[in-house]
Amino acid sequence: MTVPLRPLLLLLALLPISCGAETPDVGSRRPNVLLLSLDSVRPDELSIYGGISPWKPASVISPNIDALANGGVRFTQAVSTTSWTLPAHMALLTGLPDRLHGVTDNHQRLDPAIGTLAETLGARGYRTAGFFSGPNLHPVFGFANGFETYENKGSNHPDLSVFADERPGAMVAVHKDSHEDITSPALVDAASDFLADMARGDDPFFCFVHWWDPHYDYMAPAEFVDRFARDDFDPETADVHGKWEVDKLKSDWNERSAKDLLALYHSELAFTDSEVGRLLSRLDELELADDTLVILVSDHGEEFFDHDRWGHQRTLYDEVVRVPLIMRLPGVLPRETVANGQARIQDIFATVADLTDSALPNSMSTKDEAGFIGTSLRPLWENPNHLGFPQLMRLDVPYRGIDLAGLRFNGEANERWKVVLNATTQIASIVDLAADPKERKVIEIHNYPASAHPLIERTRSALEQVERTKAHMPSTPNHGGALLTPDHHAELERLGYFDKAGED
Repeated sequence: MTVPLRPLLLLLALLPISCGAETPDVGSRRPNVLLLSLDSVRPDELSIYGGISPWKPASVISPNIDALANGGVRFTQAVSTTSWTLPAHMALLTGLPDRLHGVTDNHQRLDPAIGTLAETLGARGYRTAGFFSGPNLHPVFGFANGFETYENKGSNHPDLSVFADERPGAMVAVHKDSHEDITSPALVDAASDFLADMARGDDPFFCFVHWWDPHYDYMAPAEFVDRFARDDFDPETADVHGKWEVDKLKSDWNERSAKDLLALYHSELAFTDSEVGRLLSRLDELELADDTLVILVSDHGEEFFDHDRWGHQRTLYDEVVRVPLIMRLPGVLPRETVANGQARIQDIFATVADLTDSALPNSMSTKDEAGFIGTSLRPLWENPNHLGFPQLMRLDVPYRGIDLAGLRFNGEANERWKVVLNATTQIASIVDLAADPKERKVIEIHNYPASAHPLIERTRSALEQVERTKAHMPSTPNHGGALLTPDHHAELERLGYFDKAGED
């Protein structure tokens, strides 16, 4: 469905404070922004980060993403706020960690007092468009705020009543349908049409594109499967299909089947990479590349039996919280640059604001004792010794009994600790990432609320500081942050997202 959108809620007033030089007039030319989000992509499976396919090691997984990285800055220690799509993307587009943006479950909505990147750039004269696939980026959550156009390019159009259903597993059927969808071609076609329209005018633009295809199920075209699968792999008779609903029930995983699954993932990454390449080629053809900040990132990674399971949204191990992050802006960002300091997904907002001379919204200007609100990543590419910023992580999945809060230290004083507090089991997990990057030797502290362990104390202190920040966040009066309110329902109906009967 293609629906032109105005912001769902009133545009947030912006502070007259610039992230960089004095704010220019709205009419002056600033770089375009093309933000590419690839769902469920872990960095170490991309070629530029060292990814090698198990059966066909000579096959390059991500040549187009590699070329993008070589033209700009590649961050080696980029970290998400969580291990699943909805809250991570809200952090990306609000510049706030999960506790502060408040959207950590399917029945919650973004408070309209919290500014989005599209609102910020739109207020600066940018034309804005978003193209998404997969149910977790639906406008009902607040993702459409600030976009003139926000289009679902998937074939899955769920009844909006499901988003207000708080029963455990209410979204399971919707997600199962979306897993079987193939959306990359439609995404690229729509984004390419928008770019062509923008090339005919003089206004700067912000284009957000979210890829769902890398997320399971792995259903890449046969040519990509052939490139990475073992020579005798037969998808009709194989015991691994790359389909979550089928393969998650397997109890006889072995080395060969695990490699088959990873090869199917690589085929999906290669297919996605080819579509990313097609969009970037269109940017070149339209002579927009030199004036466009391109950012490529993921929302979370994926477990491939690193800790005895496949998937995500269960843990905060590095295989699911580390993400690729690449930025290119010719003539501004240095080429072939590797930044090793810890970057955070919520820092992308402030970095874009910095490079476009845009003011940050009130929601990002709240006093932040803990330092978890997004900040510009400029110091990381300007100083290769910069350590980056500490990251607070959360995973709250009530219907699975999961309540985790973690802190990934940024390496200050040579510390590369990660601490995860499990409120359900009352067990704290501590790992030295410098000595144990694969997290095989986790120290467990039972009954951690009674513990005086210094790393647990520092983690608790950070969590308490975030709670104090939360108390001072801008908020719309009477906003509950949950459920599909009558106002939301009426506004979405007016915009055409479903008919009078409530169908999307």
